[in-house]
Amino acid sequence: MNAIISITILTAYLILITWKFGILPSISQSAYEFKSSAWFTLGMWAVALPIVLSAESGFLFLSGAAMMFTGAAAMFKEPMTKTVHYISAVIIILSGHAHLAFDLNLGYVVICSLLLSIPLLFDKNRLLWIEVLNAYVILISLILSEI
Repeated sequence: MNAIISITILTAYLILITWKFGILPSISQSAYEFKSSAWFTLGMWAVALPIVLSAESGFLFLSGAAMMFTGAAAMFKEPMTKTVHYISAVIIILSGHAHLAFDLNLGYVVICSLLLSIPLLFDKNRLLWIEVLNAYVILISLILSEI
């Protein structure tokens, strides 16, 4: 149920930023487009909090917590928050995929996600599409694992 809440909030946030600003280079860029990091922080925390509160594994908890750190360090172009933002963003994907592979025995989903990411590397907005792809792969897998 919590993964459904998270995917609904993520989808609403992505629709909002796309409607308001068009296709951005990354989800994080919306913090700058809004002229305030508050919307980005709120959006990431709203996606992550249901996952953190219901996490039944360390990997899943770490993925959600890292998303909260990414949201808190929204201004990724600033030296003070850049490192936290980027490290947290990598941890979101790595620990989310580790949860799928090791806790849910869905290693094939991780391989498919990696393979689907390859063509995205050639798009000018590659970071955005890789973020979106991996977020949806992880969240949809969580939803399916609850059924």
